[in-house]
Amino acid sequence: MKIKLLCLMILIVVVGASGCGMEQNKMELEKRNLYADMELTQRQKNILEEQGLSTEVDDLTVIQIKSIIAIGEMLSYLENKYDKSFVYVGYKQAGSLEQESLRACISGGDPQFDSFDVKRTEDGYEDDYMLVAIRDDYTNYIEELLKSELKNESLRLFAQIYTTELTELPEDKEDYLETVSSWKAVFLYLPEKEEAQMTQCAQEIEQILRSKKIKYDCDVIFLKENILHELTAYNYMDYLTSQYYKKRQTIEID
Repeated sequence: MKIKLLCLMILIVVVGASGCGMEQNKMELEKRNLYADMELTQRQKNILEEQGLSTEVDDLTVIQIKSIIAIGEMLSYLENKYDKSFVYVGYKQAGSLEQESLRACISGGDPQFDSFDVKRTEDGYEDDYMLVAIRDDYTNYIEELLKSELKNESLRLFAQIYTTELTELPEDKEDYLETVSSWKAVFLYLPEKEEAQMTQCAQEIEQILRSKKIKYDCDVIFLKENILHELTAYNYMDYLTSQYYKKRQTIEID
């Protein structure tokens, strides 16, 4: 019985090793047949070098070759669609629970702040570039609108855009009002205001957002000190803690 069991285990190991070898040979054959004459572009070489990989096709695995081809295709899709230059940030192959996707950034942008996703779909590609493209212009417009309506210049606004129907920057800024959904943080410094007055101010902001159909939620933060000049798009989240504000009120708009 022990001898039979041992023989069975040896057989499983041999078959398994044989299967792995066959799969590897199959991939090598695919590589020779499909990519033997492939020439990498300079951009593809640059990306491979950044990842510490060889720029010689013969040194790459089939998966690596397919990945660098897909990266080039997705970057080309973006550049043809928007007539702008984009750079590679990251790439994920398709898995059982996620789509194949590229993380990209506009050339000259900050990858930590200006990157977005491109996903391969059954019909081609879809991307989130417009969420980044309109962010600064949208934020400035809503900030200036609130300053004007409230007649208060001691105000800063930052936004995280969730969705938009826009396909380009609008010439008429009012096009933002019903086509963009975002979360907004409004910072104010009102040193003489009591809590009841701050609550009233937050209610006024809510009325403005609702009347202008500015989607969606908003947090109004009343600062303890006048540190508005210290706030930036990079650090404003740090000032959402209670050590910096006297009152914080959330406005929920469906």
